[in-house]
Amino acid sequence: SGGAGGEFGPTLVIGGLVGGAFGLVFHALLPSWVPDPGAFALVGMGAMLGGVAHVPVSSLILVCELAGSYDLLVPLMLAEGITYVLLRRVHLYRRQVPSRLHSPAHRHESRDVLESIRVEEVFRRDERLDTVPRCAPLAEVLHRMGEAERPALLVVDDAGRPVGVISLDGLQGAIGEDGLQGLALAADVMVHLVPLRPRDDLHAALHAFLETGSHALPVRERDEVVGVITHDDVTVAYEREVAERLRADPAE
Repeated sequence: SGGAGGEFGPTLVIGGLVGGAFGLVFHALLPSWVPDPGAFALVGMGAMLGGVAHVPVSSLILVCELAGSYDLLVPLMLAEGITYVLLRRVHLYRRQVPSRLHSPAHRHESRDVLESIRVEEVFRRDERLDTVPRCAPLAEVLHRMGEAERPALLVVDDAGRPVGVISLDGLQGAIGEDGLQGLALAADVMVHLVPLRPRDDLHAALHAFLETGSHALPVRERDEVVGVITHDDVTVAYEREVAERLRADPAE
């Protein structure tokens, strides 16, 4: 079925066996360096569970509590970090969804609320995102992002038409690439805009935020930017609508 089955027990057993075997081998080869092979079994348990279940912090605390000591905290952190990086894009279950938003079982919890609210009810009509030309070098993009009121920049073409958006998270990823700062342009680090209109509902707006990774997006009407909507605007509107529904019908 692709659903969750027995994961916890087998993961701990396999991780403990692999870690223990690793510790025994190195104890036989370098007994002065590896005096206690049992510690490797505990680290293996934590690393295996953290990597498979994508819960590095929880598995770290769990193993320390099982051992009754936090002496293995540093090696556990190192092992957990390695396994999480290696397995963060790997899912144990084929049908595992990225979040509750993508889950058909939980879709009714938020979708009907978001679809009942229009973008025109919550967006900031008088605000605009700071713009940057698509041919601007990365150094100029960084400078404008530092001066911008919102953690997002609107990329425009030579005619001033919006063609993309640069989010703070996306910009941080570009900065981490060696040698990219001297070569990249705004067009290289932007993501294409997902059209948002005043008559769209907030469910469409939320998917636009997920697709672009931006905290703020422009709202357009007849190909003209008429305002800005932020992720916080969607969250506040959703919480307000849920509160109003609970007041109207406490049985919900």
